[in-house]
Amino acid sequence: MKKGEEAFAEGEVETALKFCEQMIGRGYSGGWELKALILASQGKPQEAHQTLLEHLHLHRAASEGKTLRQAELLHVRLLVRAGLFEQLDEHTLESSVSLENELLGVAADECLKSGFRERGRGYALGLAQLDHDEQDAFWYIREADNIYSQDTTMFKITVGGESTLNSRYTCVPYHVAADDIEAALVFVREVEPVIPDLALVEIRTQNLQAELPHGVYWRGPWISGSGPEIP
Repeated sequence: MKKGEEAFAEGEVETALKFCEQMIGRGYSGGWELKALILASQGKPQEAHQTLLEHLHLHRAASEGKTLRQAELLHVRLLVRAGLFEQLDEHTLESSVSLENELLGVAADECLKSGFRERGRGYALGLAQLDHDEQDAFWYIREADNIYSQDTTMFKITVGGESTLNSRYTCVPYHVAADDIEAALVFVREVEPVIPDLALVEIRTQNLQAELPHGVYWRGPWISGSGPEIP
């Protein structure tokens, strides 16, 4: 692996690919990963994708249950490392609903590790919108934004509006760090698209906490009723 990476770094592509084939012949995952990265860098995204699909199919054939799921998650990480985002999006959409949530989280995590902040934020936002119980997505969004200020305040609020899921008035509690309440509501509206007319219902507490990065920290359950009088 080290020899292959060194050859690639020195521009000796054919030599690097030969090392990749040696690793693949021994069943070492790094061979497929490095080969895909090299092919993608050479403007051959389809060949790079095919390389990673070959790796995934081999894992699928030899795996079941939990290890099969791990193979899917590794595939997503390798797609990110090779910069194959179009193929990643297609793969995620074709997965089951439960697996899609997990794939989005892994994609966000790997994007942030690999320096693709905007991509990572997009996957994290998709996860937050898709799964109301998913709290880790907010951490990824805050990491991608990396916004700090001396005026940062932690707002513990309740927001509400008519939900497109059931056409009923719905309240949701949130903890959000921002400079002011309007900025806090911008973060909340972004992750709560099912309440398009979302508005502030109540500010429960607000405390200055300048060390915190801006963004959502916690989202509670939806509470549906007949009007904004819901606490």
